Amino acid sequence: MFNLCRMPSLWLILGMTMLSGCQSLSQQSSQESTPVVNVDNLGDYYLYISGLDSDGMDTEVARQQQSVEQGDHKAALHLILLLSIPNTSASNVELAKVSLDKAMAGASNEDKGLLKLLSHQLEQRIQWQHKYNDLDDKHRRLQTELKKEQQDRIWLQQQKQSLEQQLQQLKAIERNILKREAESNGK
Repeated sequence: MFNLCRMPSLWLILGMTMLSGCQSLSQQSSQESTPVVNVDNLGDYYLYISGLDSDGMDTEVARQQQSVEQGDHKAALHLILLLSIPNTSASNVELAKVSLDKAMAGASNEDKGLLKLLSHQLEQRIQWQHKYNDLDDKHRRLQTELKKEQQDRIWLQQQKQSLEQQLQQLKAIERNILKREAESNGK
């Protein structure tokens, strides 16, 4: 059957195969946790970050801020993109626009077109945000005026009812006076 001399080699080969299999699994799982994205291409990076959940977005913002503090110009552009994504926890249009204006000078020629487009979009978003804020303020003001007018209307209705009651009382008094005069004239 099996030669006893070959048994240790078989166990050695089997053990090595299992270890290399486990090692490749751990390498594969670590590669899955770090997504492969071409960070030099801003379009690819934007697609990557737009798919992040809230925690992933916060982690990416912190990572890019740290890189910006170390002087990485590309990280500054990445941070601008992160701040530009609407409806996220990282969204800050005004800060993105100010940062973009500063970063435009050092941008590569291939990025300038995309950054110019982003600049125009951020300007429009800021304008729309200001218009929204103005309309919201006007709406609140009108709501306050409406409540005051409703309160005034209720007060006027109460005054009207009070005056009508007083008028009814005066008419009743007048009738009593006329009735007494008629009775006293009739005697």
